[in-house]
Amino acid sequence: EGQEKGEKSCKRAVWGNTLPNVKETWKPVERMTSAAFVAMWQQRVNLLFARYSASEAEAEAEPKH
Repeated sequence: EGQEKGEKSCKRAVWGNTLPNVKETWKPVERMTSAAFVAMWQQRVNLLFARYSASEAEAEAEPKH
């Protein structure tokens, strides 16, 4: 898809899917590496997984009526 739409579209897609605090570190988009982008999302997934796992554990620990 990137080859069809071009570099500008790819940069817009990357920047649009970058968290605001990471944008501050890496601006402009040309400085952001693919490794940094993947690491950002891996951290986000890990955080969300930890939150989901904790809420699931709490729900299972609650007494059922």
